[in-house]
Amino acid sequence: MKKIQIKFWLICLIGICYFSCNNDDGDVLFTESPAERIAKRNSELLGLLTSESQGYKAVYFTKNDEFGGFTYYMKFNENGTVTMTSDFDAETAIESSSYEVRLGTTNELVFTTRNHIQKVSNPSFSGLVGTGFKGTSVFQYFSNDNGVLTFKDVRNSESGFLVLTPTGFSDFDTESVLKAEASLAQRQNILPTVTTSVFQLLSIQNPNGIFNFDFNYDSVRLYASPRIALDNGEVAEFNFGLSFTEDGLFISPSLDFQGETYQNFIYDTASVSYTHLTLPTMSTTWRWGGCGGGGWGGG
Repeated sequence: MKKIQIKFWLICLIGICYFSCNNDDGDVLFTESPAERIAKRNSELLGLLTSESQGYKAVYFTKNDEFGGFTYYMKFNENGTVTMTSDFDAETAIESSSYEVRLGTTNELVFTTRNHIQKVSNPSFSGLVGTGFKGTSVFQYFSNDNGVLTFKDVRNSESGFLVLTPTGFSDFDTESVLKAEASLAQRQNILPTVTTSVFQLLSIQNPNGIFNFDFNYDSVRLYASPRIALDNGEVAEFNFGLSFTEDGLFISPSLDFQGETYQNFIYDTASVSYTHLTLPTMSTTWRWGGCGGGGWGGG
């Protein structure tokens, strides 16, 4: 019986192969080879990059479990050059360099010659000598969400990302530099001044009460690790990087606390605080600065 069963299954397999090879409809699962599909997506990505005549605003976190991020403005040209500025440091003048969209293990955007984005790879950066911000110049294309392009950092694919959003500028060369300088200036608003306390607090006020965290902000790494001892004896700790924008800041990973999520903030000059963008009421506030200080605000 065993011998018969083996022969039976062998006959079935032969039959399946026969009918598969003689399919009258001629249907094929993929009409293109993997290489052809990647090449097609490559062409599509290149078209997306160059289709924005006023370029993209880019936010790059090299490792959001260790560092904050930086804001860039990039305009990709069809001749293989990219013009760029950033808020990495005070050198915000636009620079031109080369880029490629190429075939790797997947579609990759590669900045092939030096520009602002290579600064995150500088191992001689003051305060981070030997490592810098552990950045890269090679990014794997991940998704296109209504024109917002997301890439993964090839060195830190789990915690590093580059997100490109169309700027909507009317004059890239002028507006990009002004925006980069504005976001660079925002970094100072998070720091204590001579008129505020040097002890920084992150305060979240919600219907459950007021929760004051030690902010624990590292201004070199642009990274915060707020901690608080709760009434039940547990210690709550969060870790996130900060990326500054022309009118506020963005944190990654987002902070989730007691059912609320915080990520995007606008700086309010009058209250010297940052206000959360999406919460419908002002039931939650964040503050740093202690007695007499200004602060973060989340709404």
